[in-house]
Amino acid sequence: MTSRGTPSRFLQSVLRNGLGRYVCQLKRLTLVFSKEARSSHGAREFIEENIVDFAKQNPSIVMYVAPQKCSHPKLIAEYLNGAVKEEQINRKTGEIGRA
Repeated sequence: MTSRGTPSRFLQSVLRNGLGRYVCQLKRLTLVFSKEARSSHGAREFIEENIVDFAKQNPSIVMYVAPQKCSHPKLIAEYLNGAVKEEQINRKTGEIGRA
């Protein structure tokens, strides 16, 4: 409410947020790992055992797997607003899918 006793338009638009269809903000995940490095063991394990289940649970997220020679594996997340975030995932095991 404003000082005049009328509801604010800003509050109205904020309160209506989320009433429509849910749109997942995460667009793409890229898992970069090495085939030989010991630090990539958890990433390779996730790919072999859990990636299909992760893809079935999250059909709106595109998942890329990129085997490259690198010292540490990383997970690259790309969002609808254009933001890109990278996270080192060396020596992590089953928690990759929950990150």
